Order: sequence, then C-alpha cells, then structure tokens
Amino acid sequence: KEPKAQYPKKSRKAAKSNRQMKIYYYDKSREHKSSDTDLYIIKSLREYCKEENIPLAGSVRVLRTELGKPYVDMENVYIGVSHTENLLVIAIDKKDFGIDCERLDRTVRNRYAIADRYFSEKEKVYVMPRCGEAEGKDELRFIETWVKKEAVVKYIGTGLCDIDKVDTFCAEGTFKEIYREGYMIYVYYPQSEEQP
Repeated sequence: KEPKAQYPKKSRKAAKSNRQMKIYYYDKSREHKSSDTDLYIIKSLREYCKEENIPLAGSVRVLRTELGKPYVDMENVYIGVSHTENLLVIAIDKKDFGIDCERLDRTVRNRYAIADRYFSEKEKVYVMPRCGEAEGKDELRFIETWVKKEAVVKYIGTGLCDIDKVDTFCAEGTFKEIYREGYMIYVYYPQSEEQP
C-alpha cells in the first residue's frame, strides 16, 4: 500500500530515546545506479529482519511512490535512503521517518542565494556568518539546515519541490543527529513520543 504525502502533525511530547532504527552504510561508486540502490535496500532489509526476528515471506520488492519515495510492502517497516557522491545510507525503522546526509567538507556555492530562496527568516539568520567566529562555521550551519529540511521532505514524500515550505525551527517532530565521520546525517521523526 503506497504511503500518502502528508505534513507532520503537531505534538508536544518529549522525544523517545530508545528507537530500533538500524542504519547501513555503503561505499558508492560513480557508476552507481538507482537499481543498485534497490539491491542495497533489499540487502539491508534482509539484515534488519534477521536482527529483529521479522520473518520475510517470499521475495522482497522495493516500491516507489509517485514522487520517488522508496518503501516496502511490509507492516511497520519503513525505509529511508540518502546518498552523497561516495556514500549510500539506508535506514530502517518500525516508525516512519525521513533521513538525509551530506559531506561536511562540501562547498556550497551561492549558499546565501539558496538560503534566500528556500529558507525561512529564522533559518536565514541562523546560517549567516557571525562576527569573530571561525571560518566555515556558517557553511556548516547551512549544511545542517539543508540536511534537516531534506530529512523532513523525505518523510513527507514530496521531495525538493516542498523544501521551501519546511522551517526547521518550527518542525513539529524531532531531529536526531547521527554520527558518521566526515558526514552530517539527520533523521526526522514526525512526532515526538513520550519517554518510556
């Protein structure tokens, strides 16, 4: 059953800390194709199901929404995919989410023009250089903001066409930073949940 694009609903509950998300990292070559991504999704899904003791019946197919968001026809199994030039990240969880990653050393040309077009006023202020700060800090804040925005639109399933509608300062869910040396990775959960 194809998931429908929807904007997150407001929630005021605290974030849950013990998620069962599994993240799989793969080196990506320049010749990488979308069909390769599907093979890695299936490989990751098989590993996830084995680790979580979830039976896999028959063959597994990666499906896509009309706007390209990948999913599998399994109850309570959600997948998220992000990639950079040389890294493929596949995350799997029992709750729906969005994920995005970017290299920390990426140089973004015209980042202020991009921010002016796609960022909220608060986000624009956040990414601007500050007097006396180390060089490159504003670029890292830009990358952080962009990665968070992409994580939200990947959850929603609309892709970049709605990125200007996302304000990371007003997002009604939870962002979680995932550590991977040399990369900035954020996961967006649409609703915060009560602590156990």
